Amino acid sequence: MKSFLISTFLFSLALSSASYSEPCPKTDAEWEALSHQQISRFLQTDSSSLLRTFAKHFEKCKVEDPKAAKCLQPWKGFVTAKSYSMTPGHTLNLPISDNDYYSKMDFPEMLELPKELKTQEFLSILRNDSDPDYKSEALKYIEKLGKKDWIAFHYNSQHLPTPDGSRALGRFFIFVPGVQFDRYIQFGLRASTSAKLPNSVSSVAVQKTDKSGKPLKTPEVRIKDFWRVYDNSGNIRVSTRLKEAGRLENCYDCHKSHILPITPEPASFDQSKFETLVKKVNARMGSYGSMAYPGLTPEAYGPGMGPADKVRSDAYLTACTGVADKSSLARLRDAMRCTDCHDGYTRGTLNYPSGKSNQLSFFKTSLLHSYVVKNQKMPPGEELSQTERNALASCLVKEYYDGVGSEAGIFPAWLQNQSCWDE
Repeated sequence: MKSFLISTFLFSLALSSASYSEPCPKTDAEWEALSHQQISRFLQTDSSSLLRTFAKHFEKCKVEDPKAAKCLQPWKGFVTAKSYSMTPGHTLNLPISDNDYYSKMDFPEMLELPKELKTQEFLSILRNDSDPDYKSEALKYIEKLGKKDWIAFHYNSQHLPTPDGSRALGRFFIFVPGVQFDRYIQFGLRASTSAKLPNSVSSVAVQKTDKSGKPLKTPEVRIKDFWRVYDNSGNIRVSTRLKEAGRLENCYDCHKSHILPITPEPASFDQSKFETLVKKVNARMGSYGSMAYPGLTPEAYGPGMGPADKVRSDAYLTACTGVADKSSLARLRDAMRCTDCHDGYTRGTLNYPSGKSNQLSFFKTSLLHSYVVKNQKMPPGEELSQTERNALASCLVKEYYDGVGSEAGIFPAWLQNQSCWDE
């Protein structure tokens, strides 16, 4: 399989993009050959522009052969799912437009900030970060509102900087529960007054009922990035990232689990004040069961990383990790069961692009590395050394994308769907 991938890739390099225009494949054999060329080229480059080229080719060339239509499903579905952003107004990379995503819903107010969080008083408190007590003042403001069911605290994120270029890891968090929907709101806070002032305010809303009040079988999650605009007179206006920055990105690339639990950076976190509140919020996040992003098909991004049912011999694990000690191999084998929890229900499936280093460009690493190696949050209950954690993260990525020994990677094997073509 690997030698075939290499040969088809070398062949595809000799092809210009026009090769995908004429002629269109007719038979299953022609579609198989072309899809393998495309897959090989994409795996070598990981290029979004290539996927858009392939998507245009699928639009032009209808798949009429029944076998080809069946066997192309993983590749065509993936290409389609990752190419919606080539359509103007679809920067969220969804089949529905950005405007429809934010306007066509049962409760449009679920993606608006509560008016109490848009006052000049509150916004100015968070801006006045030269005052060492500004976070306490913000908490006092929330307390004075008398919203007894709201939960507020502040912390520094271990994983994600704000998406506004300020690289802020600080967060002022407010949980706003409701009957029809819950909102999780975070204002970015900078680390020092010499850093860029954060614009970002993120809101994750979970719709729990329909308009009639009937509980949804699968709660729906929407994410919206607001934008604080500062003027020279000291006024602060709340706009949106889409309006001010002009584009968004695919939320699902990082948010495999629809709501990421709060994971404070321990050295700066006030555990005595906020630990109970964080646990309460994380428990609420975990109470919804299976959730969905409107318009998104998670299955199109591939199978999960770290399948629990995969048999991994000592020789396989040594080839994958570089570890030879049998006790370490036993621990690593037990730890490579990601799909036990990341099953698409309990937690989101760790499919493409999980493990890619460009997920966290600020840290030049991935969420996988951050959770497994840097902050040691995953896998839960596993006592692993630092060396074993490095080996685990490396092996998970290698097994999923590159393959081990003569065995192809889980993701490319899924894209190629060779067992279907061989029938």
